[in-house]
Amino acid sequence: LGAVLDRAAAHDLTVLVTLTDFYPTGLFPRGDEGAFADIGGYTILSTAWFQTGYRTSYRPFVEEIVSRYASHRAIFAWELGNEIKCDGDHAAFFAFHDDVAGRIRALDANHLITPGMITARWLTDTEASALYARSTVDFVVVHDYEAAHTFNDFELGQASAAGKPLIVEEAGFSGSDRAARTDADIRWNIDDRGARGYMQ
Repeated sequence: LGAVLDRAAAHDLTVLVTLTDFYPTGLFPRGDEGAFADIGGYTILSTAWFQTGYRTSYRPFVEEIVSRYASHRAIFAWELGNEIKCDGDHAAFFAFHDDVAGRIRALDANHLITPGMITARWLTDTEASALYARSTVDFVVVHDYEAAHTFNDFELGQASAAGKPLIVEEAGFSGSDRAARTDADIRWNIDDRGARGYMQ
């Protein structure tokens, strides 16, 4: 991470640092190898990890990384995890978020924090509003491929209601004419819908 941040800084870029992956890609803290379970046919972080398991390896890793790089000029934001959610225990997800995001804020008051979900549609509308209203959520993200726009308007509405910006954090197209389709999608999200950023 330090090498990436240094290279980014040399090019006047900033980095959104994602602190774990919802999927067993290897992009998670050492010690969390056993944290994944088959849930509904997908191998993902288990409900037990969100309930208490994250405290073993993930939370110490987060504390170490944030402490080490809080003053690095290439940090844009901290993201709790890539595409995280906990269908099995919403209350556990909220407790996890509050614990980890609160710790990040205590260690680094100068950078943004976001949960890192594809969408908050797995929560009830009331829960999504409560999550995005938290002071430890600085911006909302959505993942959207092929201009499906399945969740964009929901996330934009939630972000607007919470007074937070929305970033299309993952987007892209397969097939041909991708440049023109990407340009049109950027315009739709930013010019037409008011998103504040778009990451291809």
